[in-house]
Amino acid sequence: MPSRLFLITALCLGALACHSQPPISEAEQQHRDAWLEGTGLSTTHALPVDWLAGSARDFAKNLERWDLPSSLAWNQIAHQELTRVLLAASTSAEKAQHSVRAALLLAHDPTVPSLTNLLIRLERRSAPEQRGRQGVEVVCAAALAKQESLDPKIIHGLLQLATGHTPHPGLDIRVECARAYLAHIQRGDDGKTPIRARASLRFLIQVLRAETPAEAMDPPSWERTRFVAWPKGRAAQELALWFPMEEPFRPDGAWQAQVDWAAAMQHGLGL
Repeated sequence: MPSRLFLITALCLGALACHSQPPISEAEQQHRDAWLEGTGLSTTHALPVDWLAGSARDFAKNLERWDLPSSLAWNQIAHQELTRVLLAASTSAEKAQHSVRAALLLAHDPTVPSLTNLLIRLERRSAPEQRGRQGVEVVCAAALAKQESLDPKIIHGLLQLATGHTPHPGLDIRVECARAYLAHIQRGDDGKTPIRARASLRFLIQVLRAETPAEAMDPPSWERTRFVAWPKGRAAQELALWFPMEEPFRPDGAWQAQVDWAAAMQHGLGL
């Protein structure tokens, strides 16, 4: 009896395996080959099966365990799943965390479709319902900043989010978009600030003046918020890359020190 039960179980499992993994048709194989050819890489990767399981800390450990190449191309099924999760509304902390995971995984893929999806999430210009949910957008912008190269359309999209006519409504995210844009602007050898960088650099200096007496002469171009220390610190970090200062900027420091630092930065950059 036990042997018969084992045989039936094995047959059922075999039938399920055949049903869940049907042979690939010639048309489907051609479709996959076309997707691979479009990536410009030699192979594509499938998603790890447990990428949505566990806590954020578990995911961070899994990233190390998976040992993903710094540059890879997801296969089409993986790309579609990552896109779906990335673009899902952050209506809960769990969904926001899952979108962050999708953004981090898509960032491994330098192909235009994957990086464009990061921009699409930003271009929704949605203000998070709760503070902290903007982490998805911050990760998207930071991921685009770290890419070795970007499609010109994506770079232009970042500029519009930072300093365009309809910038991103979240100050934190807007600063990160400015940083991502500036990361792909080549600095001149003559020491002069490139014309393409000036609007974004002026915006970052404007952020430094927020909630200080100097904002009367350089009023904010965003909806006022009480939480400015973090974006001011991030803005100062980027500005210091363009014009190093001996004294670091302290977002919680005295008003006059912040005003003087911003003025010195503006003068040093020739803005």
